[in-house]
Amino acid sequence: MKALQYGWLAVILCLFPSSGRAQQFGDFSYSSDGTNITITKYTGARGNVTIPSVIDDLPVVLIGYEAFYYCPGLTNVTIPNSVTSIGNSAFVSCSGLTNIIVGTNVASIGIWAFSHCYSLTAIAVGSLNAHYSSVDGVLFNKDQTIIIQYPDGKTGSYTIPNSATSIGTWAFSHCSSLTSVIIPNSVSNIGDGAFYNCSGLTGATIGNSVTVIGNDAFYYCSSLTNVIIGNSVTSIGD
Repeated sequence: MKALQYGWLAVILCLFPSSGRAQQFGDFSYSSDGTNITITKYTGARGNVTIPSVIDDLPVVLIGYEAFYYCPGLTNVTIPNSVTSIGNSAFVSCSGLTNIIVGTNVASIGIWAFSHCYSLTAIAVGSLNAHYSSVDGVLFNKDQTIIIQYPDGKTGSYTIPNSATSIGTWAFSHCSSLTSVIIPNSVSNIGDGAFYNCSGLTGATIGNSVTVIGNDAFYYCSSLTNVIIGNSVTSIGD
């Protein structure tokens, strides 16, 4: 009797597979909830990659946690307009990645999504995106008041535009090619870990409107020799 029950169970599982079960489409592992697709892992080797917008007649809406983790041969990625969310650490440690294009419907980008991508020089955003924008390859929110991600591979000095009022958490972390930064008077807040492990950073000028410098803001900046702190800072974190 038990053998018969297990046999029927096997048939049911074949006919109605679990939505969480990993499936494969080309070089992409994915899961489905019956309505939407989540990319869970990229198994390809190298080169330019365009993430599919539809799999099994369902829209691809989510790039999952560490989906492209440590893909050193990846050079360019295009995220389709179907995607609404990019998970935490989605492209972390893609050391060969030079450019990424974020689709127009992405509304959420997780922490460290493009971290440790030491060849990444530009993050582009579709002009119709309602939540994010890009200025000179740097990722901002739509109205360009918050710096979200500075590409790890962007070299030289950087003057933050006057539209910015806040530097987001981990925004410049691991940007080893950044040599100096000027933070204008428009900025009032420097987030936690904002310049964490910027090993090439030698100088920083902090504007007179900054009141808060977050925890670990300049931690592991081993080349930092000159910092000018503005006259409004009231709190410097651990």
